[in-house]
Amino acid sequence: YFKTTRPSESSQKMVKNLTFPLDVTLFFASGNEVLDQVKAYFTELRGASKNFRLKVVNQVLEPKLAKKLSVSNNGTVVFSRDKRSHQLVLGRTLRRARGKLKKLDGEFQSAFLKLARRKKVAYLTVGHEERTRDRRDKRPGSSIRDLRMALSKMQYTVKDLGLAQGLGSEVPKDASVVLIIGPRKPFLPGEVKALVRYLKDGGRAMIFLDPEAGLTMGELLGPVGLRFVPQKLANMRYHYRLTRTPADRVILISNRYGAHPSVRTLSRFSQKLGTLLVGTGHLEEIPPTDGSRVRVAFTLHAMPMTWADVDGNRRFDAGKEKRKSYEIAAAVAQTLGKKAKDGKSKDKSKGKLERKDADEMRLLVLADSGAISDRAFRNPGNQLLFTDGLKWLAGEERFIGAVSS
Repeated sequence: YFKTTRPSESSQKMVKNLTFPLDVTLFFASGNEVLDQVKAYFTELRGASKNFRLKVVNQVLEPKLAKKLSVSNNGTVVFSRDKRSHQLVLGRTLRRARGKLKKLDGEFQSAFLKLARRKKVAYLTVGHEERTRDRRDKRPGSSIRDLRMALSKMQYTVKDLGLAQGLGSEVPKDASVVLIIGPRKPFLPGEVKALVRYLKDGGRAMIFLDPEAGLTMGELLGPVGLRFVPQKLANMRYHYRLTRTPADRVILISNRYGAHPSVRTLSRFSQKLGTLLVGTGHLEEIPPTDGSRVRVAFTLHAMPMTWADVDGNRRFDAGKEKRKSYEIAAAVAQTLGKKAKDGKSKDKSKGKLERKDADEMRLLVLADSGAISDRAFRNPGNQLLFTDGLKWLAGEERFIGAVSS
């Protein structure tokens, strides 16, 4: 037995906010067992907006329409907008379709985003021993292939960004978001200046750090009012039991989320969803080093009785270590001045427009890059922390929400 997913709250919000006609055509013969499952899902969505148009046709009886939409067999769902379309092939039997029917809500959201917005560009910094997409990387658990796949499903083109791509002078103009994932070598002064300038001009970025590297990234985090403390946190109770030895005490679990849009879904379902942290440091709020005004909201807190394991013995030492709820993730925003709102660069020597659509700098910082490695990213709580965070960075809070499964 299986159950076809129902439209999630986030899918209903997507349809409700439709500003263009979206046609969904179900190619099935009447009385088909798969059609009964699929039609119920899309009928529920149709009630959310007049721009959502649903039609059921038989491919054999409608050859012209099938040819126009490039459909050769029944058992296919086609999403179309103007001359653009996307196919979802389910099959004509429940045995074949059941796998996709279980994840129908996620398949719909992926198709919707392909038609609803233009392709965006996510730049991943390289050249500082960051986490990689290659599973053959010598460091255990360093692969982020699953994260890159998630970016692709969210309609992001992923590109590398290093000295060869011009990071020493500026961040490319087409950057929708910049991701810094677990660097183990410091950035060059020119690279830091380019990243700081990008943020101050309304850029969007995610930074994932690791205590093992010993990098504090003070030149980049200081201007946004944050300090990264590269000391692993440990907890004797709230941790993932992997080897059942004291070493597990730094593989933390937390469901303590803040009141911020990027963790709204996680906070709502905190009794079911937790975030897995594979050796995390912690963050502290400080006055911005450049005197600017920023808004810092901590979005993920450590569980009670957590301590910073200063000596690395995985045991709490009352004399030199302190137990408290440390801050693990932060969301930073800064409203730009009049010049930046008009899209003009603060660098007067350039004298040209840079980010016409930006009126706010947004940044997400997580004190553990292991939380988005392939090992941890399979946990739904880790996926939501990343995907909803990315939606907040893009100004798409209306799309934030869990996918039904």
